[in-house]
Amino acid sequence: ETAIDDMAKLPDKVRSMKPLLNADFLAYLDYAMNKERQSIASGGLDPDFEPSRWLQVLAVIHQGVLAELEKDVYLDVQAIHYVLRMKTPQQRRQLLESTIETLPSMDVRGFKKAAMNIIAHVTNRKGIDESLREKVVELESLMDEMLDEERVRVLSKEADDWAAERVADRQAILNAKHREKMGVES
Repeated sequence: ETAIDDMAKLPDKVRSMKPLLNADFLAYLDYAMNKERQSIASGGLDPDFEPSRWLQVLAVIHQGVLAELEKDVYLDVQAIHYVLRMKTPQQRRQLLESTIETLPSMDVRGFKKAAMNIIAHVTNRKGIDESLREKVVELESLMDEMLDEERVRVLSKEADDWAAERVADRQAILNAKHREKMGVES
């Protein structure tokens, strides 16, 4: 709705919905864009050269969501890099603890995913400096200890509750619109 009403407000709207922006939402956008492209093509038009306004809106939203998610990944990678640069295991532990304690609840899962991706990449790759590999193996152990699934659930609860409320609010609005439409058509 924001994208159609006022494109200038879209970046702020995307940021405000950050807890809802995830792989599922991107998959939905991809699905919606593909359906719209099919609809355009079925009318004998080329969606690349003659996109509908709705396809353009979906594409802008998709780009905005990706940009927000990329910023988060970059910040997570940077934080993990700082942890790995610490000289001693105790310093790495302290910095990781501090980093985890200060994560906004909506960023906990993304941080863990970024850390686990880095761990998997470095530990499975040949030709990595052995001291870096040792630090990454240590990071894996620390992540297992400090950010197990239960802790992730607890730390993410605020964002999860917020997202669930937004979904419930949205569903209530859709139900009200449906009831109104059914009442008008009856």
